[in-house]
Amino acid sequence: MSDREQEFLDSIPTVADAELDEALAFVENLQKQDTVSLSTLAEKAPPQKRRRRRRPLAAFIPYHDDPIREIARKLLLLLSLLVFIGTTAVLVNESFIIPQQNTALAEELTNIRYGKQDAELTAEAQQWDGYPAGIQDDLKTLYYLNSDIRGWLKYSACGIDREVMHSNDNDYYLTHDFYKNKNKNGALFFDAKNKLDTPTASSKSLVIYGHNMASGQMFAKLNNLANSLAYMKSANQIITLDTLFYTSQYKIFAVVMQDSKSKVEHYYSIQETSFTNHDQFMKYVNGLRDRSLYDFNDVDVKASDELLILYTCTPKSIAHFDDARLAVVARKVRPGETATVSANVTTNKDVIMPYRWYTAQKKTPHSVYGKSETTSATTTKKGATTTTKKGATTTTKKGATTTTAKGAVTTTQKGVTTTTGKGTTTTARVTTTATTAQVTVTTTTAKPATTTTTTAKAATP
Repeated sequence: MSDREQEFLDSIPTVADAELDEALAFVENLQKQDTVSLSTLAEKAPPQKRRRRRRPLAAFIPYHDDPIREIARKLLLLLSLLVFIGTTAVLVNESFIIPQQNTALAEELTNIRYGKQDAELTAEAQQWDGYPAGIQDDLKTLYYLNSDIRGWLKYSACGIDREVMHSNDNDYYLTHDFYKNKNKNGALFFDAKNKLDTPTASSKSLVIYGHNMASGQMFAKLNNLANSLAYMKSANQIITLDTLFYTSQYKIFAVVMQDSKSKVEHYYSIQETSFTNHDQFMKYVNGLRDRSLYDFNDVDVKASDELLILYTCTPKSIAHFDDARLAVVARKVRPGETATVSANVTTNKDVIMPYRWYTAQKKTPHSVYGKSETTSATTTKKGATTTTKKGATTTTKKGATTTTAKGAVTTTQKGVTTTTGKGTTTTARVTTTATTAQVTVTTTTAKPATTTTTTAKAATP
C-alpha cells in the first residue's frame, strides 16, 4: 500500500467522529426543546375525564347521569318489552295452558260418567240419598259432585261431548266450570228458563249456551257449519242429548245467524223456550226456516215437536259484523222415527240475514225490512195485485187492485178504496144488501174546487 492510500484511510474515522459528535449534539438539543414543549402543553391541557365504569344492561336501564333523551328512549324500550312479555304470557295461557286444563277436565268428567274413575268415589256417590227420582245411573256421580248438572250433550261433527249445567241465571256458567272454579271457558249450560228438575218437567224448546273459544273448544266448531255448505252436508246432523231422566236425539233443520245488538225493529228472538199455542210455535219455526242459511229439505217440523237450540258467538270473519250469534236448531226425533237424515241440504237463496249483515257489506236488505230505493215497501195478501211507483206507499188487502203514481198514498180495505193524488181526493164506498150493492163515489178536485157524487146500484149473485 502506498503512503497516499494509507493517509486517506487514516482520515476517514476523524471525519466520521466529527459528524457523529455533531449529530449527537443536535439530538440532545432537540430533546431538550421537546421536553420543554411537552411539559408546557401538559400544564395547559384540560384534565382528562375519568374513564366511565362499564354498567350492566346500560342499553336498557336509565341512569341518573344519562341525558334526558336517552332516559326517555330506555323507558320506552322497557315499556315495549313489558307489553311484549305480558302479551306472550296471555297468548301462551289462552292457547296452551287453559285448553290443556279444559281438555283434562273434560276427560276427567267423561271418565266419571262412564265409571272409569276412583272406585271409592263411585261407592260414596251410590250411597248418597240426595238424587231426584228417576235419574239416569251414569249421571249420578256427576250429580253428586255438582247438583247443577242437568245433562250431557254429544255432537260428534263439532267435537262436542261433555256436561251441560243449569243455574238460576245465564251468567254464572259463562265464567265457571263444572267444579265452580273460575274458568274462561265456562261450561255448557241450559237457559235459566228451561225446566229440567223432574221427569215430568219439560220445555217446548231447550236452549244450550257455550263459548266460541279461539282454541276450538266448547261451541267454537259450530261456526264451521255456517262457513261451508259442504261441511254442513258432510256433517252428521244428529245431536244426542241426555238429560237427568231421558236420552233423546235431534235432527238439525236450521242454522241461523242473529245480531245480539240489533235495534228492536230488526231483532228476531231465537232463544224462545215456551209458546202459548201451536200457531205461535209454528210461526216461530217458520221464522227460523226463513232465516236459516240452509234448507234442510228432508226434515219437517210439526206443532207437536220439541226443539233443541245450540247457541254461541260468531266471529266477524264469518258474520261480517260484530256481536253476531249463531244458533243450530234441531227437532227431537219422534217415537218410531229413524235417527238418520240425508245430505239433502241446499243453500237458502232467499235467507233473511240480520240487518247489519247487509249494511256492513253495503248490500240491499231483504224485502222483509222494507225498501228505501226506487221501489217502496209493499205488503200484499192473497188475491191482491199491486203496482207501485217511486215515492208511493201502498197497503193492499184481499180482493183489491191498486195502481198508484208518484206522490200518491193509497189505502185499500175490503169495500173501501181511497186514492189520493196531488190536489185530488176520491172515496168509493160499497154498501151491500141481500140483492144489491150500492156504490157511492165522491170526488173532490182542487184548482178549481169541484165535488161530484155518483150513486149506482149493481146486482149481486
